[in-house]
Amino acid sequence: MTRSRTSAKQAGATVIFTVPNTYWLSSNMRLMWAAKSRRVKYLREYAYLVGHSVQRFTEPVHITAWIGYATNSKADPVNASETGKPLIDGLVSACVFTDDSHEWVLGPDYRRDETKAPKGFHTVRFEIEVVT
Repeated sequence: MTRSRTSAKQAGATVIFTVPNTYWLSSNMRLMWAAKSRRVKYLREYAYLVGHSVQRFTEPVHITAWIGYATNSKADPVNASETGKPLIDGLVSACVFTDDSHEWVLGPDYRRDETKAPKGFHTVRFEIEVVT
């Protein structure tokens, strides 16, 4: 499994996932259903395991998803929503959030991370803040 890092902030948390390219999903990909299903399963399980070391949120949150790429070429971070959704689902399964409905999770808002991902990987950094 790849590395992950969590750190608590006041009224929020940061969770970083390092996703191998072989499990990355993009809105532009046209995968057979079985290949996509394997990737989704991996991402959900990865987030579930990481979720056990993340603080629990009992109030609505806003998530900003910072997407890191291994190159400096142009990118459309919103295409990473195909990867972000299973990661959030895994965090919900780990009880980090009560639910991922609109009442509990705002976003995620996708942005490009200026920090480059390692070669052969993408990074997804969730900045989670309690909505006040």
